[in-house]
Amino acid sequence: MYRKALKVLFIIGILVLTILNLQAQQVGFFNNNIINPFAINPAAAGLDGSKIFLQQRNQWVGVQGAPIFSQLTAEWRLGESKSAIGLNVSHNTASILSNTSTYVNYAHHFQLSDNQYLSMGLALGIRNNTILFDQVYTLDSDDPLVFDYNQTGTSFDASFGMNYRFKALEIQFASLQLLANKTVFSSSYEQKELEFNFVRHFFASVGYKFTAGENFNITPIFQLKNVQGQNIQPEAIVKFDYKDFLWTALHYNHNRSYALTVGVAVSEMFVIGYSAEFSSNEFQGYSNGTHEIVFGIKFGSSFQTSINKKDIEKMQKTTRGFDERIEYLKRENERLRKEMKFQEDVLNELNEGASYTEIKKVLSKEELLADSTQAPVKEVEQPKKVEEIKEGTDSQKAIIQSVKEKGEAVEFYKGRSVLLYPSYKPLDEIAEIVKNNPKAKIEVKGYTDEIGKKEGKASLSKDRADAVKAYLEKQGVSANKITAKGMGEISKGKSSLQDKKINSIVEVVIIF
Repeated sequence: MYRKALKVLFIIGILVLTILNLQAQQVGFFNNNIINPFAINPAAAGLDGSKIFLQQRNQWVGVQGAPIFSQLTAEWRLGESKSAIGLNVSHNTASILSNTSTYVNYAHHFQLSDNQYLSMGLALGIRNNTILFDQVYTLDSDDPLVFDYNQTGTSFDASFGMNYRFKALEIQFASLQLLANKTVFSSSYEQKELEFNFVRHFFASVGYKFTAGENFNITPIFQLKNVQGQNIQPEAIVKFDYKDFLWTALHYNHNRSYALTVGVAVSEMFVIGYSAEFSSNEFQGYSNGTHEIVFGIKFGSSFQTSINKKDIEKMQKTTRGFDERIEYLKRENERLRKEMKFQEDVLNELNEGASYTEIKKVLSKEELLADSTQAPVKEVEQPKKVEEIKEGTDSQKAIIQSVKEKGEAVEFYKGRSVLLYPSYKPLDEIAEIVKNNPKAKIEVKGYTDEIGKKEGKASLSKDRADAVKAYLEKQGVSANKITAKGMGEISKGKSSLQDKKINSIVEVVIIF
């Protein structure tokens, strides 16, 4: 009888200690939350990409009925948007008490400036609470707190979180169990009623990542945990990273415990982590410490990486435009340089005392071929002067066909809207036709070939048509007589154009 009484008193003591702990911590605070912040902060969903994490915390190993926390989190970014959704499922047991909760989460990320980001998240969930009275040992079977059968109750809950990042600084805040609901266990038969209250939990942290060399980062983190009505629990953490591949952290919880956390990315997709925590107060001799393990799967880019990617793509597009302009200016400069050299040679060949009229006559019969890929400068054929074409005549039909053929001879650099030099001659001839026919107008249709991605083809085809228009204007054709259209990728119906083995396709139509 004496031994049985001691056993009952010991079990009651453990139960009281467990209940006190649950009142102080009804939410599983994991040391490994430093690599899985979504487990504690709804605002972190999708912030660092899409992830799935499974973690477990065995508290006070060696103590009968000690708490065990298990948690599964999953978070997904919604495409390339600024939003993310998440799922958080957990199961906690402590002696005769157990709790299973399921939360669905939504988070939205805002870019405040080039280096500032703010995230906000809300989680809604259901908690299912159970008391296993069939495992209770008591001296008084009529105790009003003891039922003859197990009890289960369900309550609704909500959590809210915020995350702020500025360069290497990160600030987090979360308020958990916002509704502070309670579960009432009752029995009309036994005329008993028992309440289990959930209290609000608060979490805040500040961290700053210092770069130590090319591959190392050191991040000091200061955390505050608080349960409504209880004292604030401060915790200091120093996290060390090597190439985002290997990390370790030292934890110190004032007057409570100290811990060591380690983790490794076994691949770009999979990570594992472990944490060992030991009490630093009078409880240290009663357990073998607290142990955690975490396994994670990562996929998809983070919100900040996506923002950086869009900025890079925008810069690359701008740079491509500059490259095209620079290439065009280089070719123009080379053309002008060779033209000046040619004119200098012509002038040197003229007899001293030659009249201005004689010099002008020689120069008007020559044209410089400025394509550096061709043979040295030589005389090229000038466009033939075309007389005005009368409407409806056979000559008019012939010139329409001629303009079409000349337009198909226009070429560009591959993937660009910069004219190749062989395009100058047919465009010069088209310009002469239009200038000699006041009623004539030109319609330029730009195309691209079928090679490569479809994105940007409409823009490129319009740029090519505009380049032809600009060249014709430079040759003296009035801008209001030229219409430029971008047609995108060439359609299968344009068989004559499809047969062209060149880097671009342009269709020029003359209208009388």
